[in-house]
Amino acid sequence: MRPTLASLLLLAALTSASADAEFVGMFMQGKRIGYVHTLRFHETDGDRTVTSSNINAILLGQAMKLEIKAESWSKKGRLSKQVFVIESGGRSQRIFAVYEADKVSITRTSDGATDKKTVQIPEGALVIDDPTFGIVGKGAPQVGSKLVFYSLDPMLLELIKNEAEFMGEKEITVDGKQMKALLIKVAEPRATTDVYVDRAGEFVYASGLLGITMKPITRQEALGDESYAPEVDLATATKITPDKPIENQEDVTRLVLELKGGDLKRLKSDHYQTATRLDSDTIKLDIHPPVSGSAIATQKPATEYLEPGLNVPSNDEEFTRLSKTIVGDEKDRHKAALAISNEVNQIMKPKANVGMVRDAREILRTKEGVCRDYATLATTLMRAAGIASKVVAGAVYFDGAFYYHAWVEAWDGKTWIAMDPTLGGGLADATHIKFAEGNPDKAFISFTLDGVKIRVLDVTRKK
Repeated sequence: MRPTLASLLLLAALTSASADAEFVGMFMQGKRIGYVHTLRFHETDGDRTVTSSNINAILLGQAMKLEIKAESWSKKGRLSKQVFVIESGGRSQRIFAVYEADKVSITRTSDGATDKKTVQIPEGALVIDDPTFGIVGKGAPQVGSKLVFYSLDPMLLELIKNEAEFMGEKEITVDGKQMKALLIKVAEPRATTDVYVDRAGEFVYASGLLGITMKPITRQEALGDESYAPEVDLATATKITPDKPIENQEDVTRLVLELKGGDLKRLKSDHYQTATRLDSDTIKLDIHPPVSGSAIATQKPATEYLEPGLNVPSNDEEFTRLSKTIVGDEKDRHKAALAISNEVNQIMKPKANVGMVRDAREILRTKEGVCRDYATLATTLMRAAGIASKVVAGAVYFDGAFYYHAWVEAWDGKTWIAMDPTLGGGLADATHIKFAEGNPDKAFISFTLDGVKIRVLDVTRKK
């Protein structure tokens, strides 16, 4: 099974560039992969926006369809409530968010289970759903003027910080036609999107993460016909091929890479890897995963990595019972965590067409999914067994290229040990590049290697 988090990255690109045009097409590698349909209404008690998003692509060779319907109500430019319905691969989630002065109260219903979460709104923060709000359409903005705002990610149930900067008038080419438009750069942790609008604030064009472009299209172009079939495989389209192959990657214990280009400032250094900046756009990355019993001692895990959380219901009886069955009387944390990782690898089956973040209860019931599902289930079972654990998001070398991926880290009493329940269930080799870590709602708010070139500098293998 090739690993990938591409469906979440695609969602990030989609939500970074909302638009006022009624139908907006999404394109990747020149092929249409979906559309966004937006309607805005002025009502007596405020404004209401209805947005329907439809992504139709291929992931790991399987057709993947993701549909999101969002309704937003706002008063005086500030959100009051939102309702999202997300459907993909036969699954459905409903998210209801109520905005107050200092918090958002969120209720999610999925597969018969209901979860509640409260997210604090930073003091004085603007929470909206349109990156052009406040910049265009209110006089003539100054080049360099910025707007910082937050928007709710319906998958991760987190407020995502965005920064929109007005770049002035630019000349662009759309469908072979040259035109002038106003450029707004919208940056958030996972993506930077160039949004072009006309002087009235109407959407013209957007380009951003993974080479995705967006432009207004007709209703007929958006809805297509019954013979339409997706052509773009997201896993293949988002892979990064290094300058030379890495043979027998499962035997690699240390890997040194040069990463050049893209946004690398958030690439972290820790017990697992060391990132050294060589110049403004080049980083030397030394990946050296600790092994159990090594002399490396790191800071003890935060209590949150032992506790249940959103999508990680480790205190549920079914997980407590199953983890005890897997672990038995084993007291060694390393061996117990490895047994859980291997068990998840054995009981799960690959299913790439579910493009949403899922709760471990549903994952265990269906026993199918992609790498993020394997990692979420393994993390839940480890915590149920009393082992501190966390989800890791990043990329892994597989079949000649780096693919977006997720795995786990477990605390063995001295340090964090990386394990990969998707690829075999054993220890994660040094071809795993770490981007972010934590609970699923935090770990998947991650940057990407979009536009990055990778050069292999050194490889150390098992003796």
